[in-house]
Amino acid sequence: MSNSLSIIIPCYNAEKTISKCIESILKSIAKLNSSDVYEILVINDGSNDKTESIINKISGIKIINHEKNLGLSAARNTGINKSTSEYIIFIDSDVFIEKHWIN
Repeated sequence: MSNSLSIIIPCYNAEKTISKCIESILKSIAKLNSSDVYEILVINDGSNDKTESIINKISGIKIINHEKNLGLSAARNTGINKSTSEYIIFIDSDVFIEKHWIN
């Protein structure tokens, strides 16, 4: 394992909330000590709106696309399987966290 924390964001048709969700996570991560190593995995679960184009414009995240919608559990399992971390946090795409939440 190369990271100590994976933040997994499953999303489906989340064009209205996904950028604010990721922005809130990045602000929270900025408060971590530099010794903490993390990754952000966004699992696009077959969205048919603008979600994919929105997340493709955000740097510093890993994007995994499902060709079709497989459901929340499948998206979370994909995130777990692609994670390289000891610890995992799931954050839904319509959730905006406080700046000290991850810490």
